[in-house]
Amino acid sequence: MPEERIVDLNEIELEAPGGTQATHSAAPAGARDRIAERVTRVSDTLHRRALELELEGGLKSKAAPAVRRASLAADASAEYVRANDLNAMRHDLEDGIREHPLRSMAIAVGCGYLLAKILD
Repeated sequence: MPEERIVDLNEIELEAPGGTQATHSAAPAGARDRIAERVTRVSDTLHRRALELELEGGLKSKAAPAVRRASLAADASAEYVRANDLNAMRHDLEDGIREHPLRSMAIAVGCGYLLAKILD
């Protein structure tokens, strides 16, 4: 099994999309913290699943790196939610949609499809 590299997200400088430095705000931090905690739990679950896939071997082990990347992305997302207020996140989202409209539409359609499958 490959040696596992543990990343401490406290040592990584987070930069919001668009190059703005993450800022703290006194806005509803409690709600942001709850959301960030849930995303962190998802990240932990993904990390455990990546380890399980590696141990299973075979074809399933080939999915482990992608699951691990998703786990790291969820960790970074949780930290971003903790570090930014709602207005900064809204501004970053608007900028991202303006810069990549087709990607944004594809993501929206994909999310809608998944939501419809979950609620069906």
